[in-house]
Amino acid sequence: MAEVRQSLTLAEAQRDDLKQKCGSTEEELKASADRARGVTALQKELSEYQEREKTLKKTLTQSKEAEQVN
Repeated sequence: MAEVRQSLTLAEAQRDDLKQKCGSTEEELKASADRARGVTALQKELSEYQEREKTLKKTLTQSKEAEQVN
């Protein structure tokens, strides 16, 4: 009977250890996914700004050319 209790105690300790390790891993994965979503959002925003900059430069160039013609 003592062996059964000892085995049960050991099994419970191992279970608790695994729960703790898996919990940390799950939290780390969630944090990593959050960071990835943030990076993706920033990349999209950067792309939009770069496109806007390109459009503004083109408009500025056209405006300067129009001034030189007039």
